[in-house]
Amino acid sequence: MVILSPNVYTTAFNGASKIMTVMMLSVEFNFFSKFGGALVKIVETPWKGLYKASLFLFGIPFFLIGLILLIIGGNWAFILNGAVWIIFGVGLKIKSTYNRRKLETLKREGLCYEGSVVSIIPAPWVKIGSYVTSRVECVYKTEKGDCLVKSGYHLLLPFDRREDLYAKIYFDHNNLENYIVELFRGDTGVLL
Repeated sequence: MVILSPNVYTTAFNGASKIMTVMMLSVEFNFFSKFGGALVKIVETPWKGLYKASLFLFGIPFFLIGLILLIIGGNWAFILNGAVWIIFGVGLKIKSTYNRRKLETLKREGLCYEGSVVSIIPAPWVKIGSYVTSRVECVYKTEKGDCLVKSGYHLLLPFDRREDLYAKIYFDHNNLENYIVELFRGDTGVLL
Protein backbone atom coordinates (compact mmCIF):
# COMPACT_ATOMS: atom_id res chain seq x y z
CA MET A 1 0.00 0.00 0.00
CA VAL A 2 1.32 3.43 -0.90
CA ILE A 3 0.76 6.22 1.61
CA LEU A 4 2.03 9.68 0.83
CA SER A 5 2.56 12.07 3.69
CA PRO A 6 1.50 15.64 2.78
CA ASN A 7 4.05 17.13 5.21
CA VAL A 8 6.97 15.75 3.22
CA TYR A 9 5.87 17.40 0.00
CA THR A 10 4.86 20.86 1.29
CA THR A 11 8.39 22.22 0.92
CA ALA A 12 8.66 20.93 -2.65
CA PHE A 13 5.66 22.94 -3.92
CA ASN A 14 5.04 26.65 -3.57
CA GLY A 15 1.41 26.85 -4.72
CA ALA A 16 -1.49 26.03 -2.41
CA SER A 17 -3.29 24.09 -5.15
CA LYS A 18 -0.33 21.77 -5.60
CA ILE A 19 -0.20 21.10 -1.86
CA MET A 20 -3.90 20.27 -1.86
CA THR A 21 -3.37 17.93 -4.82
CA VAL A 22 -0.68 16.05 -2.91
CA MET A 23 -2.94 15.84 0.17
CA MET A 24 -5.81 14.50 -1.93
CA LEU A 25 -3.48 11.94 -3.52
CA SER A 26 -2.52 10.68 -0.08
CA VAL A 27 -6.18 10.08 0.72
CA GLU A 28 -6.84 8.30 -2.57
CA PHE A 29 -3.93 5.90 -2.17
CA ASN A 30 -5.16 4.86 1.28
CA PHE A 31 -8.27 3.26 -0.23
CA PHE A 32 -6.43 0.93 -2.59
CA SER A 33 -4.45 -2.19 -1.85
CA LYS A 34 -2.72 -5.04 -3.64
CA PHE A 35 -4.54 -8.34 -3.32
CA GLY A 36 -3.24 -11.31 -5.27
CA GLY A 37 -1.35 -9.05 -7.69
CA ALA A 38 -4.47 -7.07 -8.66
CA LEU A 39 -5.32 -3.56 -7.57
CA VAL A 40 -8.49 -3.66 -5.47
CA LYS A 41 -10.45 -1.06 -3.54
CA ILE A 42 -11.32 -1.38 0.13
CA VAL A 43 -15.07 -1.65 0.76
CA GLU A 44 -16.09 0.90 3.37
CA THR A 45 -18.21 0.31 6.45
CA PRO A 46 -21.29 2.44 7.18
CA TRP A 47 -19.82 3.69 10.47
CA LYS A 48 -16.91 5.48 8.83
CA GLY A 49 -18.68 8.49 7.31
CA LEU A 50 -22.20 8.36 8.71
CA TYR A 51 -21.24 10.14 11.91
CA LYS A 52 -20.34 13.27 9.93
CA ALA A 53 -23.84 13.52 8.46
CA SER A 54 -25.41 12.89 11.84
CA LEU A 55 -23.34 15.55 13.58
CA PHE A 56 -22.99 18.26 10.95
CA LEU A 57 -26.27 17.97 9.03
CA PHE A 58 -28.63 17.32 11.94
CA GLY A 59 -27.11 17.46 15.41
CA ILE A 60 -25.22 20.72 15.53
CA PRO A 61 -27.66 22.75 13.33
CA PHE A 62 -30.72 21.56 15.31
CA PHE A 63 -28.95 22.31 18.57
CA LEU A 64 -28.00 25.84 17.45
CA ILE A 65 -31.52 26.54 16.16
CA GLY A 66 -32.81 25.21 19.47
CA LEU A 67 -30.60 27.63 21.40
CA ILE A 68 -31.98 30.54 19.38
CA LEU A 69 -35.58 29.36 19.86
CA LEU A 70 -34.97 28.81 23.58
CA ILE A 71 -33.75 32.37 23.99
CA ILE A 72 -36.64 33.79 21.94
CA GLY A 73 -39.58 31.69 23.10
CA GLY A 74 -38.51 29.05 25.62
CA ASN A 75 -38.95 26.06 23.26
CA TRP A 76 -36.77 23.03 24.14
CA ALA A 77 -37.81 20.76 21.23
CA PHE A 78 -34.97 21.59 18.83
CA ILE A 79 -32.33 21.39 21.57
CA LEU A 80 -33.51 17.92 22.56
CA ASN A 81 -33.67 16.81 18.93
CA GLY A 82 -30.18 18.17 18.28
CA ALA A 83 -28.83 16.49 21.43
CA VAL A 84 -30.21 13.12 20.29
CA TRP A 85 -28.52 13.51 16.88
CA ILE A 86 -25.25 14.59 18.51
CA ILE A 87 -25.31 11.56 20.83
CA PHE A 88 -26.06 9.31 17.84
CA GLY A 89 -23.20 10.86 15.83
CA VAL A 90 -20.72 10.55 18.70
CA GLY A 91 -21.75 6.91 19.14
CA LEU A 92 -21.10 6.24 15.45
CA LYS A 93 -17.70 7.94 15.70
CA ILE A 94 -16.80 5.78 18.72
CA LYS A 95 -17.86 2.64 16.81
CA SER A 96 -15.78 3.69 13.79
CA THR A 97 -12.71 4.42 15.92
CA TYR A 98 -13.09 1.13 17.81
CA ASN A 99 -13.30 -0.88 14.56
CA ARG A 100 -10.32 0.97 13.04
CA ARG A 101 -8.13 0.39 16.09
CA LYS A 102 -9.20 -3.24 16.34
CA LEU A 103 -8.26 -3.76 12.68
CA GLU A 104 -4.88 -2.06 13.17
CA THR A 105 -4.15 -4.18 16.25
CA LEU A 106 -5.15 -7.44 14.59
CA LYS A 107 -3.13 -6.56 11.46
CA ARG A 108 -0.09 -5.93 13.62
CA GLU A 109 -0.40 -8.77 16.15
CA GLY A 110 -2.87 -11.32 14.79
CA LEU A 111 -3.18 -14.08 12.24
CA CYS A 112 -4.18 -13.24 8.68
CA TYR A 113 -6.03 -15.50 6.26
CA GLU A 114 -7.19 -14.77 2.75
CA GLY A 115 -10.79 -15.76 2.24
CA SER A 116 -13.33 -16.00 -0.51
CA VAL A 117 -16.83 -14.60 -0.26
CA VAL A 118 -19.48 -17.32 -0.20
CA SER A 119 -22.64 -15.27 0.22
CA ILE A 120 -23.85 -11.70 0.56
CA ILE A 121 -26.48 -11.05 3.23
CA PRO A 122 -28.21 -7.68 2.63
CA ALA A 123 -29.52 -5.66 5.54
CA PRO A 124 -32.63 -3.92 4.16
CA TRP A 125 -33.23 -1.97 7.39
CA VAL A 126 -30.02 0.09 6.85
CA LYS A 127 -30.07 2.17 3.65
CA ILE A 128 -27.38 4.73 2.87
CA GLY A 129 -27.80 6.43 -0.50
CA SER A 130 -27.53 3.97 -3.37
CA TYR A 131 -25.36 1.58 -1.34
CA VAL A 132 -26.60 -1.78 -0.15
CA THR A 133 -25.58 -2.34 3.46
CA SER A 134 -24.65 -5.99 3.72
CA ARG A 135 -22.75 -8.59 5.67
CA VAL A 136 -20.74 -11.26 3.87
CA GLU A 137 -19.94 -14.85 4.73
CA CYS A 138 -16.35 -15.81 3.95
CA VAL A 139 -14.56 -19.13 3.79
CA TYR A 140 -10.88 -19.42 4.60
CA LYS A 141 -8.62 -22.46 4.58
CA THR A 142 -6.72 -23.68 7.64
CA GLU A 143 -4.82 -26.84 8.52
CA LYS A 144 -8.06 -28.21 10.04
CA GLY A 145 -10.10 -27.54 6.89
CA ASP A 146 -12.41 -24.82 5.62
CA CYS A 147 -13.89 -22.38 8.14
CA LEU A 148 -16.81 -19.99 7.72
CA VAL A 149 -16.98 -16.50 9.26
CA LYS A 150 -19.49 -13.67 8.98
CA SER A 151 -18.30 -10.08 8.58
CA GLY A 152 -19.63 -6.85 10.01
CA TYR A 153 -21.61 -4.44 7.85
CA HIS A 154 -20.12 -3.10 4.61
CA LEU A 155 -21.39 -0.68 1.97
CA LEU A 156 -21.72 -2.62 -1.28
CA LEU A 157 -22.72 -1.26 -4.64
CA PRO A 158 -25.94 -2.61 -6.19
CA PHE A 159 -23.98 -4.38 -8.94
CA ASP A 160 -21.33 -6.00 -6.70
CA ARG A 161 -21.10 -9.76 -7.13
CA ARG A 162 -19.50 -12.15 -4.71
CA GLU A 163 -17.00 -13.15 -7.42
CA ASP A 164 -15.67 -9.56 -7.43
CA LEU A 165 -15.21 -9.39 -3.64
CA TYR A 166 -12.11 -10.54 -1.77
CA ALA A 167 -11.64 -10.83 1.97
CA LYS A 168 -8.81 -10.82 4.46
CA ILE A 169 -9.70 -12.17 7.88
CA TYR A 170 -7.60 -11.11 10.87
CA PHE A 171 -7.76 -13.20 14.05
CA ASP A 172 -6.49 -12.66 17.56
CA HIS A 173 -3.81 -15.25 18.51
CA ASN A 174 -5.40 -15.98 21.87
CA ASN A 175 -9.08 -15.85 20.94
CA LEU A 176 -10.20 -17.05 17.52
CA GLU A 177 -13.69 -15.68 18.22
CA ASN A 178 -12.17 -12.19 18.08
CA TYR A 179 -11.79 -11.44 14.38
CA ILE A 180 -12.47 -8.76 11.81
CA VAL A 181 -13.04 -9.07 8.05
CA GLU A 182 -11.51 -6.55 5.67
CA LEU A 183 -13.39 -6.61 2.38
CA PHE A 184 -11.99 -5.62 -1.01
CA ARG A 185 -13.72 -4.92 -4.32
CA GLY A 186 -12.01 -6.06 -7.50
CA ASP A 187 -12.12 -4.28 -10.83
CA THR A 188 -15.66 -4.61 -12.19
CA GLY A 189 -15.12 -2.46 -15.24
CA VAL A 190 -17.61 0.11 -13.93
CA LEU A 191 -16.32 3.64 -13.40
CA LEU A 192 -17.37 5.27 -10.13
